[in-house]
Parts: sequence; C-alpha cells; structure tokens
Amino acid sequence: MFLVDPWAYEEDEKYKRTFYGGEKGQDQAHMDDRYRAVLSRFSKNIDAGQVCVIRETAERAFQEMDDNSLDWVYIDGNHAYDFVKKDLELSFLAVRPSGIISGDDYTSGGWWKDDVKQAVEEFVRDKKLQTVKIIDNQFLLIKADI
Repeated sequence: MFLVDPWAYEEDEKYKRTFYGGEKGQDQAHMDDRYRAVLSRFSKNIDAGQVCVIRETAERAFQEMDDNSLDWVYIDGNHAYDFVKKDLELSFLAVRPSGIISGDDYTSGGWWKDDVKQAVEEFVRDKKLQTVKIIDNQFLLIKADI
C-alpha cells in the first residue's frame, strides 16, 4: 500500500476551511506532526514492507510508478477541480485494466463546492470506466479491461 500526501500547509485563503490550511491546518509544524503520526501508525507495516509512505504530491509520486501497475487508487487530496482532474488522470494511467479508482467527497458542498463531482463526472464521460457505486459521498469506478 502506498500512502501519498505532501503534508504541506497551504496559506492561500481558499484553503482556510481545509485540514491543511487555515485554523484546522494550523501551520507547517502541525502538518509535519501529522506526517510523523502516519509513520508511527503504520510503522510495523512499513518495517514489513507492506506500506510505503511517500511525502510528495500525487503528480510526482505517480511519475515514479509504472503504468498499469496498481490494483486500486483512493483519491482524497486537494478537492479543487484542477487537482481532482489531475489525480483522476494520473490514477487512470497507474491502475491496471479492471482496476479500481475511488475517492471521497463526491458531493456539492464544502469549500470545494461541486469541484470533485464535476471532475469525476467529466472523467467518467471521457474514459472507459464503469461507475460501480456512488454512496455516502464516495465514488467507485472500474477501469475497462480493453
């Protein structure tokens, strides 16, 4: 399992209501603490080679992965439209045929308005995907086996 996150504090005003900006995000030191907490939480799995924690953006992390090499990707990153769209595109390349692309916050609301929902709907229209389930703001897509 690969856990990818930059654990970076965002100062831009548009992120003031996120977990990585504003009061909730606090500052970069707080984000560094969150990163260390993930390392601690998965330390046994990391030592066993079952989990790899990558402190990087999804875009950079996916550059290091082979196409069609992953069974499943779960997206819960930056919810702004351009970031969601990019994460979906990168996931599509990385996931093998019949693999799963899933994610969080498929809803209208929150600081992201309808950015996640719009990006997912456009992506499904443009790619060969089967929408398996959308429930409780979670989406689950299967890449067509071509």
